[in-house]
Amino acid sequence: MLRIVFFVLAGMLAAGSAQAADGLVKATSPSGTSSAFNAIATFNYGNQKARLEAVGQTTVQGGNPGNGWWGAGDGSGGLLRSWEVIWNSSTGSVTFHVYSGSDYTGLAMTMSSTPSFAPGETLVGLDIGARLSSATQGVTLGNVEFNGGSGFVSVPTANASYSGDAWFNNYHALIGAPTSFTLRGTAQFTAGSVTSDGMRWFVNARQGVAGFVPYCFGDNVIIPCPCGNDAAVGSGTGCINSLGTGGLLAASGTASISNDTLVLTGSGMPNSFVVYIQGTVASGSGAGTVFGDGKMCVTGSIMRLGTVLNSGGGSSVPNVANPIPLSVRGSISSPGIRNYQIYYRDPVPYCTAGTFNLTNAVNVPYCTAGTFNLTNAVNVPWSL
Repeated sequence: MLRIVFFVLAGMLAAGSAQAADGLVKATSPSGTSSAFNAIATFNYGNQKARLEAVGQTTVQGGNPGNGWWGAGDGSGGLLRSWEVIWNSSTGSVTFHVYSGSDYTGLAMTMSSTPSFAPGETLVGLDIGARLSSATQGVTLGNVEFNGGSGFVSVPTANASYSGDAWFNNYHALIGAPTSFTLRGTAQFTAGSVTSDGMRWFVNARQGVAGFVPYCFGDNVIIPCPCGNDAAVGSGTGCINSLGTGGLLAASGTASISNDTLVLTGSGMPNSFVVYIQGTVASGSGAGTVFGDGKMCVTGSIMRLGTVLNSGGGSSVPNVANPIPLSVRGSISSPGIRNYQIYYRDPVPYCTAGTFNLTNAVNVPYCTAGTFNLTNAVNVPWSL
Protein backbone atom coordinates (compact mmCIF):
# COMPACT_ATOMS: atom_id res chain seq x y z
CA MET A 1 0.00 0.00 0.00
CA LEU A 2 2.82 2.41 0.88
CA ARG A 3 4.60 1.70 -2.42
CA ILE A 4 1.43 2.29 -4.47
CA VAL A 5 0.63 5.57 -2.78
CA PHE A 6 4.22 6.77 -3.22
CA PHE A 7 3.96 6.23 -6.99
CA VAL A 8 0.79 8.38 -6.98
CA LEU A 9 2.62 10.93 -4.85
CA ALA A 10 5.58 11.07 -7.25
CA GLY A 11 3.26 11.72 -10.18
CA MET A 12 1.58 14.60 -8.36
CA LEU A 13 4.94 16.13 -7.48
CA ALA A 14 6.30 15.94 -10.99
CA ALA A 15 3.30 17.92 -12.20
CA GLY A 16 4.15 20.71 -9.74
CA SER A 17 7.83 21.01 -10.52
CA ALA A 18 7.48 24.45 -12.13
CA GLN A 19 6.93 26.15 -8.76
CA ALA A 20 9.58 28.57 -7.52
CA ALA A 21 11.98 27.38 -4.87
CA ASP A 22 11.77 30.50 -2.74
CA GLY A 23 9.53 30.98 0.26
CA LEU A 24 9.39 32.96 3.49
CA VAL A 25 8.50 31.30 6.80
CA LYS A 26 8.37 32.58 10.37
CA ALA A 27 11.33 31.27 12.35
CA THR A 28 13.56 31.87 15.35
CA SER A 29 16.19 34.46 14.54
CA PRO A 30 19.51 32.57 14.18
CA SER A 31 22.65 33.62 15.97
CA GLY A 32 25.68 34.78 14.04
CA THR A 33 23.82 36.91 11.49
CA SER A 34 24.19 40.60 10.72
CA SER A 35 22.31 43.18 8.70
CA ALA A 36 22.82 43.24 4.93
CA PHE A 37 20.35 46.04 4.29
CA ASN A 38 17.59 47.78 6.21
CA ALA A 39 14.59 49.44 4.55
CA ILE A 40 13.20 51.92 7.09
CA ALA A 41 10.08 54.08 7.06
CA THR A 42 9.92 56.72 9.78
CA PHE A 43 7.06 59.03 10.83
CA ASN A 44 9.57 61.84 11.57
CA TYR A 45 7.14 64.73 11.06
CA GLY A 46 8.71 67.47 8.94
CA ASN A 47 11.81 65.47 7.99
CA GLN A 48 12.93 62.51 5.84
CA LYS A 49 10.20 59.85 5.65
CA ALA A 50 12.16 56.74 4.56
CA ARG A 51 15.71 55.55 4.02
CA LEU A 52 17.67 52.53 2.85
CA GLU A 53 20.74 51.44 4.78
CA ALA A 54 23.10 48.91 3.18
CA VAL A 55 26.36 47.48 4.52
CA GLY A 56 29.36 49.18 2.95
CA GLN A 57 27.27 51.92 1.32
CA THR A 58 26.14 55.44 2.18
CA THR A 59 22.57 55.60 3.49
CA VAL A 60 20.10 56.57 0.78
CA GLN A 61 17.34 58.95 1.92
CA GLY A 62 13.86 58.80 0.42
CA GLY A 63 13.19 62.48 0.93
CA ASN A 64 10.22 64.35 2.37
CA PRO A 65 7.12 64.17 0.15
CA GLY A 66 5.37 66.52 2.58
CA ASN A 67 5.00 67.30 6.27
CA GLY A 68 2.40 64.99 7.72
CA TRP A 69 2.79 62.55 4.82
CA TRP A 70 2.56 59.54 7.15
CA GLY A 71 -0.02 61.27 9.36
CA ALA A 72 -1.03 64.40 11.23
CA GLY A 73 1.25 65.84 13.88
CA ASP A 74 -1.43 65.70 16.59
CA GLY A 75 -1.03 61.96 17.29
CA SER A 76 -4.43 61.04 15.85
CA GLY A 77 -3.07 58.39 13.50
CA GLY A 78 -1.88 58.23 9.94
CA LEU A 79 -2.71 57.27 6.40
CA LEU A 80 -2.57 53.80 4.89
CA ARG A 81 0.38 53.53 2.50
CA SER A 82 1.98 50.63 0.58
CA TRP A 83 5.58 49.58 0.06
CA GLU A 84 7.87 47.13 -1.77
CA VAL A 85 11.32 45.73 -1.04
CA ILE A 86 12.83 44.23 -4.21
CA TRP A 87 15.96 42.08 -4.09
CA ASN A 88 17.82 41.44 -7.38
CA SER A 89 20.14 38.48 -6.92
CA SER A 90 21.77 38.99 -10.33
CA THR A 91 23.07 42.47 -9.49
CA GLY A 92 23.16 42.06 -5.70
CA SER A 93 21.06 45.20 -5.32
CA VAL A 94 17.97 46.14 -3.33
CA THR A 95 15.27 48.70 -4.13
CA PHE A 96 12.82 50.17 -1.62
CA HIS A 97 9.61 51.75 -2.94
CA VAL A 98 7.05 53.62 -0.83
CA TYR A 99 3.70 54.52 -2.38
CA SER A 100 1.09 57.10 -1.41
CA GLY A 101 -1.72 54.68 -2.28
CA SER A 102 -2.49 51.47 -0.43
CA ASP A 103 -2.48 49.57 -3.75
CA TYR A 104 1.09 50.25 -4.95
CA THR A 105 0.16 53.36 -6.89
CA GLY A 106 1.52 56.88 -6.58
CA LEU A 107 5.24 56.24 -6.11
CA ALA A 108 6.38 58.77 -3.54
CA MET A 109 9.86 57.57 -2.57
CA THR A 110 12.34 55.17 -4.16
CA MET A 111 15.79 54.15 -2.96
CA SER A 112 18.34 51.62 -4.27
CA SER A 113 21.66 50.30 -2.99
CA THR A 114 24.09 47.38 -3.28
CA PRO A 115 25.11 45.90 0.07
CA SER A 116 28.43 44.21 0.75
CA PHE A 117 28.44 40.62 2.01
CA ALA A 118 30.95 38.86 4.20
CA PRO A 119 32.77 35.98 2.44
CA GLY A 120 30.68 32.82 2.37
CA GLU A 121 27.50 34.57 3.52
CA THR A 122 24.18 35.15 1.80
CA LEU A 123 20.72 36.46 2.63
CA VAL A 124 19.16 34.09 5.17
CA GLY A 125 16.06 35.97 6.35
CA LEU A 126 14.09 39.16 6.85
CA ASP A 127 13.27 40.82 10.16
CA ILE A 128 9.96 42.62 9.54
CA GLY A 129 9.30 44.78 12.59
CA ALA A 130 9.13 48.20 14.21
CA ARG A 131 10.74 50.54 16.72
CA LEU A 132 8.45 52.73 18.84
CA SER A 133 9.60 55.04 21.62
CA SER A 134 6.38 55.87 23.48
CA ALA A 135 3.38 54.05 24.94
CA THR A 136 1.14 56.30 22.83
CA GLN A 137 2.66 55.24 19.50
CA GLY A 138 1.42 52.48 17.19
CA VAL A 139 1.96 51.05 13.71
CA THR A 140 0.29 48.28 11.70
CA LEU A 141 1.87 46.23 8.91
CA GLY A 142 -0.65 44.35 6.78
CA ASN A 143 -1.28 42.45 3.55
CA VAL A 144 2.34 41.27 3.49
CA GLU A 145 3.10 39.16 0.42
CA PHE A 146 6.19 37.42 -0.94
CA ASN A 147 7.03 36.63 -4.57
CA GLY A 148 10.02 34.43 -5.28
CA GLY A 149 9.19 33.95 -8.94
CA SER A 150 5.83 32.16 -9.06
CA GLY A 151 3.55 35.01 -8.05
CA PHE A 152 2.69 36.66 -4.77
CA VAL A 153 1.91 34.47 -1.77
CA SER A 154 0.44 35.84 1.45
CA VAL A 155 2.70 35.87 4.53
CA PRO A 156 0.12 36.25 7.34
CA THR A 157 2.73 35.78 10.07
CA ALA A 158 4.33 39.08 8.99
CA ASN A 159 1.08 41.02 9.52
CA ALA A 160 1.11 42.68 12.93
CA SER A 161 0.06 45.69 14.97
CA TYR A 162 2.64 47.13 17.34
CA SER A 163 2.29 49.67 20.16
CA GLY A 164 4.32 50.80 23.14
CA ASP A 165 7.92 51.73 23.88
CA ALA A 166 9.90 48.78 22.49
CA TRP A 167 11.71 47.12 19.62
CA PHE A 168 9.47 44.65 17.79
CA ASN A 169 11.26 41.97 15.80
CA ASN A 170 9.45 39.45 13.60
CA TYR A 171 12.01 37.24 11.87
CA HIS A 172 11.17 35.18 8.78
CA ALA A 173 13.63 32.76 7.16
CA LEU A 174 14.17 32.53 3.42
CA ILE A 175 13.90 28.99 2.07
CA GLY A 176 15.01 27.68 -1.29
CA ALA A 177 17.60 28.97 -3.70
CA PRO A 178 18.86 32.54 -3.01
CA THR A 179 17.11 34.09 -6.00
CA SER A 180 15.45 37.44 -6.65
CA PHE A 181 12.30 38.26 -4.72
CA THR A 182 9.81 40.99 -3.89
CA LEU A 183 8.29 41.57 -0.47
CA ARG A 184 5.41 44.01 -0.25
CA GLY A 185 2.58 45.15 2.01
CA THR A 186 0.80 48.08 3.59
CA ALA A 187 1.77 50.25 6.56
CA GLN A 188 -0.07 52.70 8.78
CA PHE A 189 1.05 54.64 11.83
CA THR A 190 -2.09 54.21 13.91
CA ALA A 191 -1.25 56.57 16.78
CA GLY A 192 1.39 58.99 17.93
CA SER A 193 3.57 61.65 16.38
CA VAL A 194 7.26 62.46 16.60
CA THR A 195 9.78 64.76 14.89
CA SER A 196 12.66 62.35 15.54
CA ASP A 197 13.46 58.81 14.35
CA GLY A 198 11.76 57.09 17.31
CA MET A 199 8.65 55.93 15.45
CA ARG A 200 9.42 53.64 12.53
CA TRP A 201 8.94 50.25 10.91
CA PHE A 202 11.54 48.30 8.97
CA VAL A 203 12.49 45.32 6.82
CA ASN A 204 15.95 44.31 8.01
CA ALA A 205 17.55 41.70 5.72
CA ARG A 206 19.97 39.43 7.56
CA GLN A 207 23.12 37.91 6.10
CA GLY A 208 24.80 34.78 7.40
CA VAL A 209 25.84 31.24 6.56
CA ALA A 210 22.79 29.36 5.33
CA GLY A 211 21.60 26.68 7.76
CA PHE A 212 18.78 24.17 8.19
CA VAL A 213 15.30 25.74 8.13
CA PRO A 214 12.24 23.73 9.28
CA TYR A 215 9.04 24.81 7.51
CA CYS A 216 5.54 23.75 6.40
CA PHE A 217 4.05 23.13 9.82
CA GLY A 218 0.60 21.68 10.49
CA ASP A 219 -0.45 24.60 12.69
CA ASN A 220 -3.02 26.34 10.43
CA VAL A 221 -1.03 29.60 10.46
CA ILE A 222 -1.08 29.69 6.65
CA ILE A 223 -3.27 26.81 5.47
CA PRO A 224 -5.29 24.38 7.62
CA CYS A 225 -4.80 20.63 7.86
CA PRO A 226 -7.42 18.57 5.98
CA CYS A 227 -9.65 17.54 8.90
CA GLY A 228 -9.11 20.26 11.46
CA ASN A 229 -6.23 18.13 12.76
CA ASP A 230 -4.05 21.18 13.26
CA ALA A 231 -0.99 21.02 15.48
CA ALA A 232 -0.35 23.60 18.19
CA VAL A 233 1.29 26.79 16.98
CA GLY A 234 4.99 26.58 17.78
CA SER A 235 5.11 22.78 17.91
CA GLY A 236 6.99 22.64 14.61
CA THR A 237 5.36 19.35 13.58
CA GLY A 238 3.17 18.23 10.71
CA CYS A 239 -0.58 17.70 11.01
CA ILE A 240 -1.88 15.65 13.94
CA ASN A 241 -2.07 11.88 13.40
CA SER A 242 -4.11 9.09 15.07
CA LEU A 243 -1.76 9.13 18.08
CA GLY A 244 -2.72 12.72 18.83
CA THR A 245 0.75 13.98 17.91
CA GLY A 246 2.27 15.51 14.81
CA GLY A 247 5.18 13.91 12.99
CA LEU A 248 8.38 15.86 13.50
CA LEU A 249 11.39 15.89 11.15
CA ALA A 250 14.71 17.33 12.32
CA ALA A 251 18.13 17.57 10.65
CA SER A 252 21.55 17.44 12.29
CA GLY A 253 25.16 17.13 11.23
CA THR A 254 26.89 18.75 8.26
CA ALA A 255 25.43 18.86 4.74
CA SER A 256 28.76 18.60 2.92
CA ILE A 257 29.07 16.76 -0.38
CA SER A 258 32.57 15.42 0.30
CA ASN A 259 32.18 14.95 4.06
CA ASP A 260 28.47 14.32 4.54
CA THR A 261 27.34 13.71 8.12
CA LEU A 262 23.75 14.93 7.67
CA VAL A 263 21.18 12.84 9.57
CA LEU A 264 17.40 13.14 9.25
CA THR A 265 15.44 12.07 12.32
CA GLY A 266 11.69 11.60 12.54
CA SER A 267 9.56 11.25 15.66
CA GLY A 268 5.94 11.42 16.84
CA MET A 269 4.71 8.86 14.30
CA PRO A 270 3.04 5.44 14.53
CA ASN A 271 5.28 2.36 14.41
CA SER A 272 4.73 1.85 10.69
CA PHE A 273 6.77 2.01 7.51
CA VAL A 274 7.86 5.48 6.43
CA VAL A 275 9.45 6.93 3.31
CA TYR A 276 12.12 9.62 3.55
CA ILE A 277 11.87 11.86 0.48
CA GLN A 278 14.01 14.60 -1.05
CA GLY A 279 12.82 17.41 -3.32
CA THR A 280 14.40 20.41 -4.99
CA VAL A 281 11.51 22.82 -4.40
CA ALA A 282 9.46 23.89 -1.39
CA SER A 283 5.81 23.24 -2.27
CA GLY A 284 3.43 26.19 -2.16
CA SER A 285 6.30 28.60 -1.46
CA GLY A 286 6.80 26.84 1.86
CA ALA A 287 3.14 26.57 2.88
CA GLY A 288 2.64 23.11 1.39
CA THR A 289 -0.49 21.59 -0.14
CA VAL A 290 -3.04 19.34 1.54
CA PHE A 291 -2.34 15.66 0.88
CA GLY A 292 -3.73 12.65 2.76
CA ASP A 293 -4.05 13.49 6.46
CA GLY A 294 -1.34 16.14 6.20
CA LYS A 295 0.52 18.51 3.88
CA MET A 296 2.92 17.81 1.03
CA CYS A 297 5.81 20.21 1.49
CA VAL A 298 8.37 19.24 -1.16
CA THR A 299 8.15 19.11 -4.93
CA GLY A 300 10.33 19.62 -7.98
CA SER A 301 12.72 16.74 -8.71
CA ILE A 302 11.77 14.07 -6.15
CA MET A 303 13.87 11.17 -4.88
CA ARG A 304 12.97 8.43 -2.45
CA LEU A 305 15.86 8.09 0.01
CA GLY A 306 14.73 4.94 1.73
CA THR A 307 11.92 3.07 3.47
CA VAL A 308 12.33 2.53 7.21
CA LEU A 309 10.22 0.84 9.89
CA ASN A 310 9.61 3.16 12.83
CA SER A 311 10.40 1.96 16.34
CA GLY A 312 9.27 3.90 19.38
CA GLY A 313 7.47 6.29 17.06
CA GLY A 314 10.60 7.32 15.17
CA SER A 315 13.49 6.49 12.86
CA SER A 316 16.43 8.09 11.10
CA VAL A 317 18.49 8.00 7.91
CA PRO A 318 21.30 7.21 7.52
CA ASN A 319 21.26 4.51 10.20
CA VAL A 320 23.31 1.53 11.36
CA ALA A 321 21.54 -0.82 8.98
CA ASN A 322 22.03 1.52 6.02
CA PRO A 323 24.84 4.07 6.58
CA ILE A 324 24.94 5.40 2.99
CA PRO A 325 25.20 9.25 3.20
CA LEU A 326 22.20 11.31 2.14
CA SER A 327 24.17 13.10 -0.57
CA VAL A 328 24.88 9.72 -2.18
CA ARG A 329 21.30 8.53 -1.77
CA GLY A 330 20.04 11.80 -3.21
CA SER A 331 22.59 11.97 -6.07
CA ILE A 332 23.86 15.38 -4.93
CA SER A 333 27.07 16.19 -6.78
CA SER A 334 27.13 20.01 -6.62
CA PRO A 335 26.14 22.63 -4.01
CA GLY A 336 22.46 23.52 -3.86
CA ILE A 337 19.25 23.45 -1.88
CA ARG A 338 17.38 20.27 -1.00
CA ASN A 339 14.11 19.84 0.89
CA TYR A 340 13.31 16.81 3.04
CA GLN A 341 10.12 15.32 4.46
CA ILE A 342 8.81 11.99 5.80
CA TYR A 343 5.74 10.33 4.35
CA TYR A 344 4.37 7.77 6.84
CA ARG A 345 1.55 5.27 7.05
CA ASP A 346 -1.11 5.87 9.70
CA PRO A 347 -3.19 2.68 9.47
CA VAL A 348 -5.83 3.70 12.03
CA PRO A 349 -8.73 5.45 10.23
CA TYR A 350 -8.49 8.96 11.56
CA CYS A 351 -8.95 11.75 9.05
CA THR A 352 -9.26 11.01 5.33
CA ALA A 353 -9.52 7.65 3.59
CA GLY A 354 -5.86 7.87 2.67
CA THR A 355 -4.46 6.38 5.92
CA PHE A 356 -1.18 8.29 5.55
CA ASN A 357 0.29 11.51 6.86
CA LEU A 358 3.45 13.60 6.58
CA THR A 359 5.84 15.42 8.88
CA ASN A 360 6.98 19.01 8.56
CA ALA A 361 9.78 19.63 6.07
CA VAL A 362 13.38 20.85 6.44
CA ASN A 363 15.25 23.03 3.95
CA VAL A 364 18.94 22.07 3.73
CA PRO A 365 21.71 23.92 1.83
CA TYR A 366 24.33 21.44 0.60
CA CYS A 367 27.86 22.79 0.27
CA THR A 368 31.24 21.40 -0.79
CA ALA A 369 33.75 20.09 1.73
CA GLY A 370 33.43 23.18 3.93
CA THR A 371 36.57 22.29 5.92
CA PHE A 372 38.72 25.19 4.74
CA ASN A 373 38.53 28.83 3.64
CA LEU A 374 40.89 31.52 2.38
CA THR A 375 41.73 35.09 3.34
CA ASN A 376 41.89 38.04 0.99
CA ALA A 377 45.08 38.44 -1.10
CA VAL A 378 47.71 41.17 -0.92
CA ASN A 379 49.75 42.44 -3.87
CA VAL A 380 53.29 43.41 -2.78
CA PRO A 381 55.71 45.36 -5.08
CA TRP A 382 59.19 44.12 -4.14
CA SER A 383 62.27 46.24 -4.89
CA LEU A 384 66.03 45.87 -4.55
